[in-house]
Amino acid sequence: MSSQAALIDSTAEYRLLRLCAGSPSHDPRIPELIQSVTDWNTVINMSIRHSVLPLLYEHLQPAGWDSIPDGARQRLQDLHYKCIVRNTRLLAELNRVLDLFSGAGLQALPVKGPLLAIACYGALHRRRFDDLDLLLNAEAIPKARAVLMDAGYRSFVNLPPAQMQAFIRAGWDVNLRQGDEEYSIDLSTGITPGFFCFRIPDAAIRENLYSLGYQGRSYPAPGPELLLVMLAAHGSYHRWERLIWAADVRAVIRTSPELDMDRLRALARRTGAMRMLELALCMAERLEPLPHPLREMIPDRGPVSRLADHPPSRLYYHFKVRERWRDRMCCLFRYFFAPTFSDWKCISLPAFLSWLYYLIRPFRAVRDAIKKTRALMRGSGKYSTRQVSSQFG
Repeated sequence: MSSQAALIDSTAEYRLLRLCAGSPSHDPRIPELIQSVTDWNTVINMSIRHSVLPLLYEHLQPAGWDSIPDGARQRLQDLHYKCIVRNTRLLAELNRVLDLFSGAGLQALPVKGPLLAIACYGALHRRRFDDLDLLLNAEAIPKARAVLMDAGYRSFVNLPPAQMQAFIRAGWDVNLRQGDEEYSIDLSTGITPGFFCFRIPDAAIRENLYSLGYQGRSYPAPGPELLLVMLAAHGSYHRWERLIWAADVRAVIRTSPELDMDRLRALARRTGAMRMLELALCMAERLEPLPHPLREMIPDRGPVSRLADHPPSRLYYHFKVRERWRDRMCCLFRYFFAPTFSDWKCISLPAFLSWLYYLIRPFRAVRDAIKKTRALMRGSGKYSTRQVSSQFG
């Protein structure tokens, strides 16, 4: 179930998830909902799907823990313990990676992950995160990748230097993993992939950073206004498919009583993210009422309410969530023409000819579509428009 569906589902299971994701601890409505829940497997499974299990566990503890069935209670405890262990290991690994980068003269900005949990949820264990995301300049990513590979990581993106530079300039992430670990480190130039055509200027990032202290260490961290714009773009790119992304927006607002509204609006307008910010606030409002100045930013009707209530296909969603026509056209162009990793992998071109990948991509896309169609026809024995369209929808 998508975040939009979970935000409006009226069953006790989903109402409980919403309260746990968006409300402060000790909400008086939670004990009553615990008594109304009939399917604890659904509650737990959807809390995993929406990455809100730590919040669910924390809210259930004081609100009626003993009334939860033994099997569900044990499963929640086991999953919560695994989350604590994982988060602790990831923070330690983030510290190691930042030290490696510092020794190599590299600067990276950690986004989301451990620092979001610490800054906006008040504790490392209160927000699950899957990977470590680091923002760097495009020129620094090849060196950062080499530093991590020397430290034992393996890269999922292995291209000749010229192709690697084109790949990074196009806005794709460079992903690395160490041994059999489940998590990866994602080296990026932006909060969203390049084909979404959203970038926050380096100057705007530098102007909105502060130093976050934790356990005797200082981390560069985005200020609340910058963080809200980042989360709005990230959630909009993913069509708000998880409750945790709306909960993140609510957590930033809850922990930022002196939020600078003028700075927030200016940054959103500067980056073409005003509609995405309005949508982010709309999703957060459905978890818990927002303070008055922020609630006033949510339009009563129009594209934002339609996107929140009835999210269309991914391409159309990405088109409508942008308010500037130049961003819309850029997104459309890159959606159809931006080369993928396989394009760079199969054809080696020198750096000064990297623009040719944008001409090669449509031909390869058509070829792949024909291959998939033929394979589907051979497998089914007859042509089915619905079956074929489902492969590319």
